[in-house]
Amino acid sequence: MLSKKLRCFATMMSLVMSISLFAGCSKEKNDVDTSKNNSEVKADSGTIYPLEGEHKITYWTQGFVHPDYPTQKETPLMQEMMKRTGVDVDFIHQTSPEAFSLMVASGDLPDVFKFDLIKGFPGGPSAAIQQGVAIELNEYLEKYAPNLMKFYAENPDIEKLVKTDDGSFYNFPFVRGSDYLTTFVGPMLRKDWLDKLGLAVPETIDEWYTVLQGFKTMGAKSPLTSEILIVKDANPFVGAYNTSFGMHLQDGKIVYGPIQDGYKDFLKTFAKWYAEGLIDPDIATVDKNQVDAKMTTGESGAAVGHTGSRMGAWLSAMKDDASYDIVAAKYPVLKKGDKPQFGQSQAPYFGMGVGISSKCKDIEAAVKFLDYGYSEEGHMLYNFGIEGESYEMVDGYPTYTDLIMKNPDGVPIAQMLLAYVQSSYNGPLIQDQRYMEQYSEYQQQKDAIEIWKDTDIAKHMLPPVTLNQDESSEVASIKSEIEAYVDEFFYKSMFGDVNIDAEWDKYVDTVNKMGVTDMIKTYEEALVRYNNR
Repeated sequence: MLSKKLRCFATMMSLVMSISLFAGCSKEKNDVDTSKNNSEVKADSGTIYPLEGEHKITYWTQGFVHPDYPTQKETPLMQEMMKRTGVDVDFIHQTSPEAFSLMVASGDLPDVFKFDLIKGFPGGPSAAIQQGVAIELNEYLEKYAPNLMKFYAENPDIEKLVKTDDGSFYNFPFVRGSDYLTTFVGPMLRKDWLDKLGLAVPETIDEWYTVLQGFKTMGAKSPLTSEILIVKDANPFVGAYNTSFGMHLQDGKIVYGPIQDGYKDFLKTFAKWYAEGLIDPDIATVDKNQVDAKMTTGESGAAVGHTGSRMGAWLSAMKDDASYDIVAAKYPVLKKGDKPQFGQSQAPYFGMGVGISSKCKDIEAAVKFLDYGYSEEGHMLYNFGIEGESYEMVDGYPTYTDLIMKNPDGVPIAQMLLAYVQSSYNGPLIQDQRYMEQYSEYQQQKDAIEIWKDTDIAKHMLPPVTLNQDESSEVASIKSEIEAYVDEFFYKSMFGDVNIDAEWDKYVDTVNKMGVTDMIKTYEEALVRYNNR
């Protein structure tokens, strides 16, 4: 659970750390234009913004794609951020999954970079520091980042998440500011179809089977679809069998989900559904655009997806069809009335943040630039944008304007938010719940979050433990080999290419021989270190 102070902080202000890479930073005093006046802004630390002198930094990031802005630098958000802080930022955008590794190999590092070092760097944050990719930030945070350090002091549960086992800080983190923000993916169905069939929203696996059969009789060629249905930890049905696609906690101990007995029963269920035409025949290759089409043309009636980019997008696309309706379903169980043990949830901090590289030309300015996002003014900027333009304060509540919510040119909300805030994706900030309350413009979306949150997933989630360099190297080959084999067995099972009952013992034995026990032991040791932080 997030601490009470964190929830209060996220409800009071909105704090973001900008996802940027810089190349040069510096002093500390000057005037700042807050878009309301030209008075100086003093952060909680006493730092005066904008900083004196000229400061330029390079900022490496992945994933930003906007039709109106070639880079984040040109967005209204970053133009305002640069004006307020006095730091000029040049962005380096990459989309390839291998881009960070290639950059590190080249030695051509930016000043700052947005990246998940826990999951994406061999050996994790500690190795990144040892290899000179990132710098340890402890002394710099103490000197130049009073806003972030104040936040940590008020939220020791978050501070524990963002440090390495030896106590090193390594980035300016993206933190979800309330429990409301940690769940955003789940199963959903065409409510109007359920009504026509006289069926309730399904809760059990058996009820889902009945519903999907009903959708098929209505002419649905792919009753259940989703491009993330086959992504680990995104499939809502495996949890009904009290297991998962990866490692999870069971009675306080780490187990590997795909070799538990419940996983075998899940495979048999999915194979049956696929054989009967209840699952999209293109499930292995379907993409988001195809799923969008299937869910808005009547080819599919059930899917798994996000509240915004799926449920919200489909409701908006079909708003002229008064009969079209989508409703969230609980994460499935086997026995009606049981509480789902598994579901989608993300830790308030999961590894994403902005680090400073060993090549940074002005660490002081880089730190002060990033720390601004954790001040009250920075929080509001990153979560809501520019007051008087993208939001107005209405009875003390930062309310997005029609520019965002009802754009006169018909620009989608998600696209407008991408230009004015970072709360709609991630970056160096504390995400504010009030952003999501408005982004979820339909009641169905608001209901979905509450429905999907009703699980016991917190009992089963591994915290963001970090492996040291030796452990990471040892586990990497074991894990990749096991996951490749498990994925292959999953597909063969679903497509009916193997007899699950006949092959199960051999499958489990093979996973064990590949070293799953050693992998679990390594993570158990990392978990002990994490708990001792």
